[in-house]
Amino acid sequence: MHAEVEYATFAEFLTAAARRPYKEAQGATWAGTATFAEAHRLASEGWPEGLANTRVMRDAILRKVTKQVPKRRVQFALAGGAVSVGRFLSGRPDCFMVRNAVNDLRAAKGRRVLKVVVNVGARQGVPADVIFTRGAAAVALVNALEQSSYRCELWIASLAQKDFGTAGVRVRIKRADEPAQLDALAFCFASPALHRWLMFSIRTGVPALSRVLRKGVGGSIELPDGERGDIYFPCATNDSQWRSAEQTEAWVLERLREQGVAIETA
Repeated sequence: MHAEVEYATFAEFLTAAARRPYKEAQGATWAGTATFAEAHRLASEGWPEGLANTRVMRDAILRKVTKQVPKRRVQFALAGGAVSVGRFLSGRPDCFMVRNAVNDLRAAKGRRVLKVVVNVGARQGVPADVIFTRGAAAVALVNALEQSSYRCELWIASLAQKDFGTAGVRVRIKRADEPAQLDALAFCFASPALHRWLMFSIRTGVPALSRVLRKGVGGSIELPDGERGDIYFPCATNDSQWRSAEQTEAWVLERLREQGVAIETA
């Protein structure tokens, strides 16, 4: 069996989660907050403290994103290239047009829309700091893409598995034409409370999902390839990739390179 729900906005997701809040007792260190109410408040109002804590990784990534965009501009020379008729007839010796590469400090405009999907799921044994590091990487990547003039459509998703089947949740948290609200992204991507309070509320409170999961929360698994968008963040695991700042940063930079973002090599 498989069931899934999709929410067009984060506000719709929050409303659905609040209808039947998850009530099992959870430790604040593991779940991000001590109560559903506190998690819902942070989701509604933003998480400035979490955003501040993502700044180290964001700054490290942005320092390596090349701000100069190569362009070729027409310049005039004494020889070579095509002739500018106007300059030739006026007697100018520099009447030959050549195209030379120059650096434009403005990022190129009109790049394609990228769909970024963050699997916010995490298995029970994954600690909060690993979830945070993975989420901080997602915030850094989105920040770098949008500063490079890419337009990002952002989704969070989870897929739970239990003996009887799977249950999926997808939430669009930003359209491509909307500005990124970084404090909201910090909560969505990096707070354990998003998954362990709000997503648990959806899994257990939405009838179609709770029937498949037998009113439990299930175990988080990866999304199918066809649902991963252009850039995909896997669910949080205890892999060294999310335990080492250097490895996490390298992973983000590689995803940026794959999309054509110039990265400083020095």
